[in-house]
Amino acid sequence: MNKFTIITINYNNKVGLQKTIKSVFDQSFGDYEYIIIDGGSTDGSEEVIEQCAARLSYWVSESDKGIYHAMNKGIAQAHGEYLVFMNSGDCFHDSSVLEWVAAQKLDVDIAIGTVECVEPAGLKVPPCNDLSMMDLFRNHPPHQAAFIRRALFEKGGFDESLVLVADWSFFVDRLIFQHTSYRRLDKIISDYDMSGLSTMQTDLLREERYRVLKAFFPERVLKDYEKYKYADSPLLELIPELNRTAGFHRMVYRLVKFLLRCYHWIG
Repeated sequence: MNKFTIITINYNNKVGLQKTIKSVFDQSFGDYEYIIIDGGSTDGSEEVIEQCAARLSYWVSESDKGIYHAMNKGIAQAHGEYLVFMNSGDCFHDSSVLEWVAAQKLDVDIAIGTVECVEPAGLKVPPCNDLSMMDLFRNHPPHQAAFIRRALFEKGGFDESLVLVADWSFFVDRLIFQHTSYRRLDKIISDYDMSGLSTMQTDLLREERYRVLKAFFPERVLKDYEKYKYADSPLLELIPELNRTAGFHRMVYRLVKFLLRCYHWIG
């Protein structure tokens, strides 16, 4: 069994596909299989795949029902211990990524590293230290930087009724409800192409996220998450200590309210 299975899905993105394939074949670590699922492209992508077919474990070019249907088709052909979804246009950050990850001797179900966005150039999105439900409520872990144990898909793949957030829904289900183990990887794993669907269809993204959350949680729980999802102040780290000293807590509350009023007056 290979250590990694890399799955690339593509549809009419020949240039992006070429970049992704190169970043995979440039890896210094060779214990992986590579699968490409093309949606019946007409821009020359199929010819690009045919040129490297001998180095692929599996590939197909045919119409599909969308992103997650294509990703599930790749999962069905995978045999590696960990799966990585590096879709066309996304690339491994450098040639040592897989070698570095293999050296970490992963013993967890899901490991996630940092992505660096192509546009705006240099913007880095690091993973959370520990993925709590609040972390997942605020963020969408990047599948381009995630190493997911293949066994987690034995209970089912991505929800194909969703257009943009089936990978996020998968993370919520497995990490929160299935109690799978997680590890943060302190390395840039991939360069992320921000021209993908999920970065352009923000209204649909919000609509689908809320639909998933309503399926997972009762309304009263969601109200609390909505209330605190933007509460990202470093002052929150002081709450456990403040709670031990009720009188001091009240004094700090009055002081902070006063300072906020001053701030608004000055502003």
